[in-house]
Amino acid sequence: MKKGQSLLFIVGLVYGSCVSASPSLAKHCQEEGVDYPMAVQFVQTLQKVIKANDVNAFAKLGVYPVMIHQGSAIHYTVKSVQDMTIRYPVIMTFSMQKAILQQKPTQILCTAQGAATAKGEIWFKTAAEGAKFDTIYTLQQNEATY
Repeated sequence: MKKGQSLLFIVGLVYGSCVSASPSLAKHCQEEGVDYPMAVQFVQTLQKVIKANDVNAFAKLGVYPVMIHQGSAIHYTVKSVQDMTIRYPVIMTFSMQKAILQQKPTQILCTAQGAATAKGEIWFKTAAEGAKFDTIYTLQQNEATY
């Protein structure tokens, strides 16, 4: 196993799945209670909204309150769509945008707690009414991304 592959394997073990598009990932997500096709579609929508810098559409993808983490602690809670539109520039830093836009939509972490973008920046849940994010782990401008 190559160095990068072993790191990816370890990340997959820690977070509940490997980050590749495979039938086994889709099956794993389903076993964790995550609708994999819906999760992929959510990430595609998230990327489209971020690329367009559509603050209102981004805010509508959340279910409130949304917890915002900076490091390991809860930094603050965003209580509404309106609050998210105001805080968007602070939350969706260049590093966050880059990390989310550069990932493949099929790179999804799945656990019993829900699904997340590849490195766990945005956590969301899939349900009959659609996917919505509920937790964001912010990246600072100087944090390394892909």
